[in-house]
Amino acid sequence: MAFKRSKDEGCCSVNLLKYIMFTYNFFFWLISLCLLGLSLWVLLSKHAYLTLLNTNQFIISTSLMIGVGVTVIFVGTIGCVAIWKEDRSLMKLYIFLLLVIFICQSLSGVLAYLYHFKIHNELSISLNSTFLENYNIDPQKTKAIDVLQIKHKCCGVDSYMDWKNSSWFQDNRLSINITVPDSCCKTITPFCGVRDHPSNIYYDGCIDKFVAMLKENLILISSVGIGFCSIQILGLVFSTCLVVKLKKFEGFTGLYAY
Repeated sequence: MAFKRSKDEGCCSVNLLKYIMFTYNFFFWLISLCLLGLSLWVLLSKHAYLTLLNTNQFIISTSLMIGVGVTVIFVGTIGCVAIWKEDRSLMKLYIFLLLVIFICQSLSGVLAYLYHFKIHNELSISLNSTFLENYNIDPQKTKAIDVLQIKHKCCGVDSYMDWKNSSWFQDNRLSINITVPDSCCKTITPFCGVRDHPSNIYYDGCIDKFVAMLKENLILISSVGIGFCSIQILGLVFSTCLVVKLKKFEGFTGLYAY
């Protein structure tokens, strides 16, 4: 006796779940591309300043997001193949990889969120040390400081007066009598830092502007990461339901109606 069993049976049928998962994977790819693009933009746009950070937490949080974005594209492909072939073993691998991505993304989002609370204290110490001891000695840090001061229209860590305590100032004051680096000037010309009048240089320090910029990026990464995690929960739920549903058809020798 042959039995006819349809994969469209029930309110949550196999075919319905397959359509849902194909749609989910399509949007999963799109969101992962946006996440990858955002993370790359954050890392590359702040590349000039990374040498001023005394920890790798900002880099780790952003790099994790980039890794997740690349992995999601690969995992989404596995999911589509598994759904198309109705391969339960491949579906289980897909669920496991989704879970790994969920954990990594949650970790990245939490790290970024927690780091934004303590970044001001860390930078106030590290920036002072970098400005006072490394300017015009370490080429990478010198360039980073100049870019920071030019782009954010600031001078020194807390104010332009910080430069008077720097090794750079002590080395140059007798030879050229310059008070601040040229990158502090409102209009940059050679040796414009000799004149420290407010019409010529910026008086505000860089710490608050630098911290605000990094905090904004960290909160953005954290929000996107945690938001993406909530979408992955749906993927885990629907893919698990599909695996369970497919199990009912394994070993069934009757006829299938699609």
